[in-house]
Order: sequence, then C-alpha cells, then structure tokens
Amino acid sequence: MAVQSKLIPVDEFYAGDETPLVFSVVDKNGDPVDLDGGSVHWVLADVPGGTVLVDKPNNSGASITDAPNGKVTVTPDKADTVALKTEQYHHELEVTLNGKAETGAWGPFKLYSTSAN
Repeated sequence: MAVQSKLIPVDEFYAGDETPLVFSVVDKNGDPVDLDGGSVHWVLADVPGGTVLVDKPNNSGASITDAPNGKVTVTPDKADTVALKTEQYHHELEVTLNGKAETGAWGPFKLYSTSAN
C-alpha cells in the first residue's frame, strides 16, 4: 500500500490554518485501495520518532472520506498549530486495514508562523 498526496515533497502549512490535508491510498499499481472497514491516524511531531505535537486519530480529525476510492482527509483545528513557530516538522499517516497497520505517508512538514493569528 502506498499513499499519494498533494503534499509532496515538502508539505507547507501556516500556523492556525484549518485547510484539509487530502491523501489518496493506492496499491503498488497506483489503483485506489478500498478502505472500507479501515481506520487512519495522523500525527505531527517535532522530529521523526519525537514528541507528538498534533494527534488526529480516526474519526477525530483524520477520516476516511471516500473508502472505495482510498481517500483520506485530515482536518486540523486552528488550535492545533496556532502556537507553533516557523520550523520544519515531521508528519505521518498510518492506515490500518484488515488488522494490519502501515505507515503510508511520512516526511517533512514545513509550518510557517503568522502574525495574523
């Protein structure tokens, strides 16, 4: 299983934004994975394996929004990131399907602080 996203190669986001992050889960051939009965979990951490700063478990900020087509949406709340400073963080999306958990997407996540918040 692999995850495709508009967030490649380095994700950029502004502190306090509530812009949904949309992922497409696909198989090795690039075909959508049916996520029916599955779950997802997204985190933002300071570094890989480090302190989790934002935690979006299944149906509480991270959701399968179109199971047959492998679509996942993560919706951050303003409070999740408004206090974070401009820095490169690390994010991961874990997908659990048929009892098997797999990290489908991970990597750098650039966050910019803003004086508008």
